[in-house]
Amino acid sequence: MNVDNDIFISYRRSDAEDFSANLADRLRWSGYSVFFDHDNLKGGNFRHNIEAAIDACTDFIVVLSKDTFSDRIQNEDDPMRMEIARALRMKKNIVCVAMRSWPDAFPDKLPPELDQIRWMNYLPCENTAAREQNFKKLTHSHDYLKSNPHADSHAAKDAKPSRHSSAYWKKNSDRLFEEDLLGEQEAVLRKFDNDVYDDLLAGASDLAVLDIGCGNGLTLMKRLGNRPEVTHILGVDSDPDSIRAAREQYPSTAECQVDFEVMDCEADDFIPRLKDYLRRNNLSGFDFVNISMTLLFLRDPRKMLDGIRSALSDGAQFFVRDIDDGLDIAYPDEKGDFAHLNQLVGRILATGFRTSGRQLFSVFYRAGYSNIRLRKAGLSTVGMGYADKHRLFKSSFGWAREELEAAQKSDRSKEDLDQDLIWYDDNIDRLQMEFQGPDFFYQEGHVIYTARYVSDPSDDY
Repeated sequence: MNVDNDIFISYRRSDAEDFSANLADRLRWSGYSVFFDHDNLKGGNFRHNIEAAIDACTDFIVVLSKDTFSDRIQNEDDPMRMEIARALRMKKNIVCVAMRSWPDAFPDKLPPELDQIRWMNYLPCENTAAREQNFKKLTHSHDYLKSNPHADSHAAKDAKPSRHSSAYWKKNSDRLFEEDLLGEQEAVLRKFDNDVYDDLLAGASDLAVLDIGCGNGLTLMKRLGNRPEVTHILGVDSDPDSIRAAREQYPSTAECQVDFEVMDCEADDFIPRLKDYLRRNNLSGFDFVNISMTLLFLRDPRKMLDGIRSALSDGAQFFVRDIDDGLDIAYPDEKGDFAHLNQLVGRILATGFRTSGRQLFSVFYRAGYSNIRLRKAGLSTVGMGYADKHRLFKSSFGWAREELEAAQKSDRSKEDLDQDLIWYDDNIDRLQMEFQGPDFFYQEGHVIYTARYVSDPSDDY
């Protein structure tokens, strides 16, 4: 288990797990490495692993909630008491973040080894606006976290997560390269997901489809553009060049009205603009929502999913494809080269939050959806021919050199980027040959979820 992380988050599972998980995700998005026990603890001695993680961290965040200093804090074996006491003893940089349930005062009586905590300031998150403001302080300011990963780069400090395709649409050559990669990926994934679409659309008619994060429209239109069940399609993406390309390539037909709009699904005006679109097109709501490889790029998927409920028809279906690197398998991989390649790809910020897939069930559940099903987990090379293996390898790893080179040019001070690029160049051709060998097995962590929106959940049995 890796315990070498910048930040350790201490919290009560009883009332602060969701808040702390969101905080951990936001910090990771901003480039920090975070120890959050729900994600990091696997096997071994629990207490030993916790102590090792605290000893290794630079910053120690205490999430203050209603239950933080409940009666259990007086128990010497209380995990949170042990964590805070050790962080104080090791003189870690301690930052307190208070949830809205925090009573705004430390208790009069604390165990002696915790008494110093009462003299520390805390960042209050009494409402959504305060939470967003103070999360931004944590991730962008040098005043709170000593392990700020962007301390030497003002430009990187202000960088925001972006969708993968936006990295390639700046130049025509990049655009062509991205189109080629998307085409290779689409050809492989179509065989992976077609039966799920068939199942969801069976017996349907006159459907209005919303695609969130449509990119250049290729995947959307290959899956749904010619389906007789679909009569209206709206694809949205935050990148204007992607939308421009989609409009040029995929016009409306007599059977289906097709529109592409520049919209940021995490912007405050997203829902009002969707509703305005529905009004202008005389639609009561969207009947089918398609989200392919987009949620892993969002800061708060649950917030977006919760918001779009008001733009959906009763009974609307969801198709969601996402990624989880925890499902990646390569065999044989005696020297660990494929494991290293996957780790290298996962460290590239442009690829998004690479363990997003495992969170989607709870994300949809918390956003109020029902009939949530994990349809598929893991796209494997079993049964693939030479051409599809070639496509999978290219779409999974062929783009990485451009991203590594871009990262190297933007931050010359990081020697590990130089080493990553050298390793990639030295090994990528050999790994592709191994990948396409007849006895080599590879599984990539694509997951497919489906879900349903019903206005009255009690009706959905």
